[in-house]
Amino acid sequence: MTTKRYIQLGVVIGLVALAIPLTQALAAEHLHMASDKKAMTLEQLQAKHVPMINQALASARKAVSMGHKEHALMELKKVEDMMVILNKTLSQHVKPAFANAACPIMGSKIDPSKLPASLVREFNGQKVGFCCAGCPEQWDKLSKTQKQAKLKKVQAPKAIGHNH
Repeated sequence: MTTKRYIQLGVVIGLVALAIPLTQALAAEHLHMASDKKAMTLEQLQAKHVPMINQALASARKAVSMGHKEHALMELKKVEDMMVILNKTLSQHVKPAFANAACPIMGSKIDPSKLPASLVREFNGQKVGFCCAGCPEQWDKLSKTQKQAKLKKVQAPKAIGHNH
């Protein structure tokens, strides 16, 4: 990797780190209490990990400018590790990407991370995922009322409102 690539990577990671307060504000409406008592809150994430990410990025930037590739790589690895924590924590506080946890036609569990665009439809402003190629075609033939009924049976868990 060239020095320019290190700097570009650092800028991207820095932008993600700067987006955390905005994400926190947007996610505040969708906060829920995680069943895992050890889960980190957004406040803890912002207070602890954002400064660490910024410090590691600054150190990596300095190392790159001084030609210390190994030190820069070490600092970028720290950022990567902290980004894993960031992603895990944010995923516990942001509403699901799909309205359903199972296929509304067949009832089979779906894995949103593996759904191609051909197995996704939009309904009432939400993404709906399907288990196989035949299901979206059947879905398209349903009335709005039928779709609502089918979706209600397989809805993904919703984030519970945050109480103050």
